[in-house]
Amino acid sequence: ALALLLVGGLTVHVVHQARARWRQAGDDPRPVASRYIYGWVADHLPHDAVLGARDAGRLGWFAPQRVVNLDGLINDAEMVAVLRDGREADYLARSPIRYVLMDRPWMMGFDPAHPDSPPREPGGLPEALWQLHQRPDMDVREVPGATEDWVVTEIVRGR
Repeated sequence: ALALLLVGGLTVHVVHQARARWRQAGDDPRPVASRYIYGWVADHLPHDAVLGARDAGRLGWFAPQRVVNLDGLINDAEMVAVLRDGREADYLARSPIRYVLMDRPWMMGFDPAHPDSPPREPGGLPEALWQLHQRPDMDVREVPGATEDWVVTEIVRGR
């Protein structure tokens, strides 16, 4: 009986959440390419800029800019070695990537608006961005105005 009660409660919750999400998506008459971070990217970042992101499939599909996937799933052996060896900062420094886009929860406390403090946890893109800020010829800064769940960091070369 307890299991049926739990399954019933979970079902009600899932249906409620799905309906709320459907209402939210249905309230926006714009095409998907204009919603979420995709529309902001198209409207606010230079169309000739190169973007970098993890889990970049949808961003790559909807963004007018060139997008480099930074998670190693569809990259060459160099990216896999970079991820394995923790050399993401070197990769970003050599690459044409100008903007790195990340979900805010994955920033691990790193704030590109105040890049002097390292992230709470070592490794990954937040630490790579912090390491870029430590270099004398590079800087990072947050691009203001992105959607609340995304952080857009600009890599500034030759400061």
